[in-house]
Amino acid sequence: MDPESKRFMWSAIKKYKKNSAIILTTHSMDEAESLADNLIIMKSGHFVTNGNINYIKNKYSSGIYIDIMLKNRNIDTLKE
Repeated sequence: MDPESKRFMWSAIKKYKKNSAIILTTHSMDEAESLADNLIIMKSGHFVTNGNINYIKNKYSSGIYIDIMLKNRNIDTLKE
């Protein structure tokens, strides 16, 4: 979806969700977090879990881990 259409859809969803149940499918956690009050996660066509964004993040978010291996272990070179 182009950025202008996306902004339009986000505005419409935010406007009408107060008095409605809206089902939105997305792979974007940012989009889900911005638009949804409650989330359902599906895997292979089955509901795996549901809850608010904080519950989902606490249950499934493990953060990002990066391993860096350096050839030169000189701390001054690393700082540069």
